[in-house]
Amino acid sequence: MIFGKSKKTEKLLIMSFICFANMQIIGQSKDANIVFVQAEEKYNEKNYNEALSKLQLYENLSSASKEKAQVLKIQIYRELALKDKSQVVNYNNSIEELKKMYSDGKKINVDDLYRILKEQQEFGKDAITNAKDDLSSSSSEINIDGIKIGMNIEEIPSQIAANFDWNEGVKGQANNQMNYVPLIFTPKKAGTGSGFNFKLAGIQNIIADDRTRRVIEVFKFTENGKYKEKDKTGLSKYNSMVEELKVKYGKSNITENPVRISTSKIMNREMTTESYSTILRSKSVTYTLTYSIVNGDNYSIIEMLCIPDYLKN
Repeated sequence: MIFGKSKKTEKLLIMSFICFANMQIIGQSKDANIVFVQAEEKYNEKNYNEALSKLQLYENLSSASKEKAQVLKIQIYRELALKDKSQVVNYNNSIEELKKMYSDGKKINVDDLYRILKEQQEFGKDAITNAKDDLSSSSSEINIDGIKIGMNIEEIPSQIAANFDWNEGVKGQANNQMNYVPLIFTPKKAGTGSGFNFKLAGIQNIIADDRTRRVIEVFKFTENGKYKEKDKTGLSKYNSMVEELKVKYGKSNITENPVRISTSKIMNREMTTESYSTILRSKSVTYTLTYSIVNGDNYSIIEMLCIPDYLKN
């Protein structure tokens, strides 16, 4: 009699364990589906790094479909690679992983595989087109301290406009390649000190079209001061600004020029300038970031924004 009860108890325990295990699987499966949907949402929002993070959480769940995760991962890496060439390796490797899954007999949708392989063949062409489109759409947002090319001078932020006398512009010389003459506005307060020992900061020059009074060039001393060779003063700031440009506008749209050393004479004093420059170009604007060291004594970080077809060097 006791033996019979023991058997029944054992059977109940086994059944309870199976039910509990099934409930866990169902619960985890539901959790996995929620996390995957979140990854898709982040992908659709073009928040690709967050989408990868959500996808990693999904893959860590035992009930996750590794095949489904791999297809989405490829889509994410493709979008990242279109903007950043360093991601191309991840994109290609993720495709190789999907092909291996297929050859190992995993449940891979053939239509998905065909589409992905076709997109891989067209990647180069799409990357070129995307770089142009992406920069073109972003170029209107390129600004220095809130001043954009094409902005009317009345729209310039008040804290900057206060430093300029908008009734005392200096007429520039007409250029055969221009259809208009620009006005050059200079700050009310210039730097003080000797010709070779002064400190300027902030926007120094704004050039506007004479007829439309719209901005066509902005020039700014972002940072400058005494240079210390030991600390490479200002170089880390310049490099961080370059990296920000790459992240925002894509490495393929950034040109980093090699160091350039030039010598000139100003007021009978010889000036040796060591400079590094980075250029961001689009159809409508050119943004230049320059780091310069003069005579090993002073350094400057300079930003300039202009319309490339308006002003010719």
